[in-house]
Amino acid sequence: MIKIRDIKKNLSEVVPDTNKVSIEEISLDLERERMVIKLSGFPGIDEKAVKSHLEKVLKLRVSLDYPEKHQKERLLFLLNGSVPYVKDVKIRNNGITLVVVGEFAKDRVEGKLTSLKEELIDIFGKVPSFHIEVIEDVNVEKRKIIQKIPVKRALSYSGEGEVIFGRTPRRTVYPPSSIPEPGVEVSVKGKVFKMDLNGKKNVLNLYITDGADSIMGKIFDKDIEVVLSSVEIGDVVVMTGSLSKDNDGEPIVLVKGLLKLDERREDNSPEKRVELHAHSKFSDLDAIMDVEEYVKRAKEWGFPAVAITDHGNVQAIPYFYEVARKYGIKPIFGMEGYMINDAEPILHNYSGEDEIFETKFVVVDLETTGLDPVYDEIVEIGAVKIENGEIVDEYHTMVKPKKEMSRESVRITGITRDMLEEGKPIEKVVPKFLEFLGDSILVAHNANFDYGFLRYWISQVTGK
Repeated sequence: MIKIRDIKKNLSEVVPDTNKVSIEEISLDLERERMVIKLSGFPGIDEKAVKSHLEKVLKLRVSLDYPEKHQKERLLFLLNGSVPYVKDVKIRNNGITLVVVGEFAKDRVEGKLTSLKEELIDIFGKVPSFHIEVIEDVNVEKRKIIQKIPVKRALSYSGEGEVIFGRTPRRTVYPPSSIPEPGVEVSVKGKVFKMDLNGKKNVLNLYITDGADSIMGKIFDKDIEVVLSSVEIGDVVVMTGSLSKDNDGEPIVLVKGLLKLDERREDNSPEKRVELHAHSKFSDLDAIMDVEEYVKRAKEWGFPAVAITDHGNVQAIPYFYEVARKYGIKPIFGMEGYMINDAEPILHNYSGEDEIFETKFVVVDLETTGLDPVYDEIVEIGAVKIENGEIVDEYHTMVKPKKEMSRESVRITGITRDMLEEGKPIEKVVPKFLEFLGDSILVAHNANFDYGFLRYWISQVTGK
């Protein structure tokens, strides 16, 4: 038989002051084969150590339940949302310590705490005092995002399809993700996603993909016209020709024959749907869908109407309207908006001693290699100094990053790797920029983003 005083005695071996801990209730969860111990007065205790010790002594599974545990879970939910800014919460009698990774996370958490007064009172009965402990992420360099896409296998040619020009496919047809080594004759199958006509060299570049990888085929002279009149973006084709390499060492096909396959998906349902939730490439950071391709496909499948509900903007609507008229389909306009704190301050650390428009401003814009200052770097700083409504000074510099820019960063920023070769290291840029900034007011379009990067990298360079 297990007695409560025995449990309390065992608690004293891992809890410094058991007089402050009360056992409110003990129950058995027969379905999960465990003992549930409900406690009060349990702040700042190492739950894992207590649980492990009791399980060892009692020789059965133990689950601890206490008010602070639920408070911690609710607070983490409020502060983190979908981004884990807060790594740990330590609830003690004299306040709450929030453990975060980096200054950027600290800024975000401090901003959130100012708008959660009612929620904090609901959880703790008052607004507690908070201390934010900043730790460094030791795994920054090791952290990589790897997307596993299954590589497709080569198939046998079925003999079907429309020959556009030249040779028919070889017996084995490869997808772009599993082509052999260059220097052989091949047939490669994929969906056309881009066509570029080089008029000077009289060459058509035809790009195809299998969803895992892509390859470019070069079509020459008299065959170009028939391809342009017969092939569209989205068609599935088989390119047959010599597998070679371009100047960058990437594989290409010198096309000597092209076959078009009819692999379009169809909607054979007698009752057609209406798509009410779709994001186009105008959507903020989260979609690549082309508006015309979307509307065209909906028309082919017999949809009476379609909607676009991009995140955070309505820039696609004029184009969507014109395309919908072109294909004779009803457009439904929408948007996914953001719930924000409309009391978010637009001025920080302003003393109020001078008229705001009579002070000196520095308007700054940054280009970066990504969205998180902890993992990404500044590659360009541009700024102008304004005094009494007039531009009085300008500042611009390229910053050479420690890591090579990704192709995606080059595409988004328009900054090439060659442009950064003459850039200065961030250690030399920060002191010069701080000197330019002086005691001016800092202004930025997306201030939280730019300020977060500046604050993080200034602290990295200066230690302040």
